Amino acid sequence: MNFVPTTADYTDRQVDIELLKSISEPVAIKRVHPETAATTPRAVAGIQKAVQRYAHLLLSTIDDIKFKPEIGGMLVTSLLSGTVSNSGYMTHLFILASSNAVNTMNSDDNDPSFGAIPDDEYLERADLSNIEIDYADGVVSFEVVFTTRAGTNYTYVVPVPTEV
Repeated sequence: MNFVPTTADYTDRQVDIELLKSISEPVAIKRVHPETAATTPRAVAGIQKAVQRYAHLLLSTIDDIKFKPEIGGMLVTSLLSGTVSNSGYMTHLFILASSNAVNTMNSDDNDPSFGAIPDDEYLERADLSNIEIDYADGVVSFEVVFTTRAGTNYTYVVPVPTEV
């Protein structure tokens, strides 16, 4: 499938504050680490905004979000507690957390009170393509392929530390 590059119009868009360092080219695999937290606040929009929202929801645990405590999942809690016994269970936990994140985003994005969401910020799918376990550093990396309503695919790697 060939995608024709388009120019996004960011006029009058709602933006988020960047939590992580800038992603210069969102077409390659990017590793997101907690130590890459941005030191200077910056506005983000487009795929960066969608990925940031997704990662926040994916890594949230139950009761993390004050006004929607039911949003969180068991992925991080299970990894930190050492109760994940095999890759099948890890995949299952990821798929549940990812589905919850995408469904929450779509629910918010379809709420007319939030205004229209640009196609490059509307996440249609988040598909797990690979899991990598780094036993030396105690990190599980989830490679996720995002598909936006604009029809563009982006691959990101989200590492999750398994130790506090």
